[in-house]
Amino acid sequence: MRRLTLTALLTLFAAVLLAIPVAPTSAAPPMLPGMDQMQQQMDQDTAKLQGLTGKDFEIAFMEMMIPHHESAIMMAQLVPTRATHPELKTLAQNIITSQQQEITQMRGWLNSWYGIANPPTMPMAGMDQMMAAMQQLTGAEFEQAFLMMMPMHHMGASSMAALAPGRATHPELLQLAQNIVSSQGREIEQMRGWAMSWYGFDPMPMNHGGMTMPGLPNTGGGGMARPTADTPVSLLALLAALAALMTGLLFRRHLARATR
Repeated sequence: MRRLTLTALLTLFAAVLLAIPVAPTSAAPPMLPGMDQMQQQMDQDTAKLQGLTGKDFEIAFMEMMIPHHESAIMMAQLVPTRATHPELKTLAQNIITSQQQEITQMRGWLNSWYGIANPPTMPMAGMDQMMAAMQQLTGAEFEQAFLMMMPMHHMGASSMAALAPGRATHPELLQLAQNIVSSQGREIEQMRGWAMSWYGFDPMPMNHGGMTMPGLPNTGGGGMARPTADTPVSLLALLAALAALMTGLLFRRHLARATR
């Protein structure tokens, strides 16, 4: 009887588990032209910053982050006329507003702290190719390209900003770096969620599989299926109750055998 009860519960548990809706997963869309060059530049910038401290770090950080922000703004400005989801349009506007404010702050600090009135404004590597490719896209194709590209771009900024503690000296710059890590980390997770729920792919590169960095979100790629926001709470509660019941039964059986 006990064996029959346990078998029935296992069957019910499996049926409930299979009934839970999960975010679809599929292959990510192809990378845009220029994305490889952009990733290489971000890796090089991060490696350079790792060897700097104090004044040298602060100047290099701001002179790198300003064009990085400018490229994000350029890409976000394409969204209103090409994307279809209002959530993505709102995110793009937030990127434009927040990163323009941060550019103004960094330009002011470079001038007042270090006398640099006109910091270099070289565009990021690969930007011309990416912009040209994105300008040819609309609707779902544009959204997939944007959701493939922008999380990687954000991750580059977050990786550089995560180096500021212990290297930067001005508290204002340390606060800005923390804001970049936290705000862009949230936006990365938003975009990953939309990419998975709208188009069935996880945009984060596989070389981030499971790796975490201090102050950054877990950006592991791979697109594991997960319960969605549409999963009924009652169904999850039933699943948890069944799991607890099965654990109790298994424990009792183990205990009974041990005392024989």
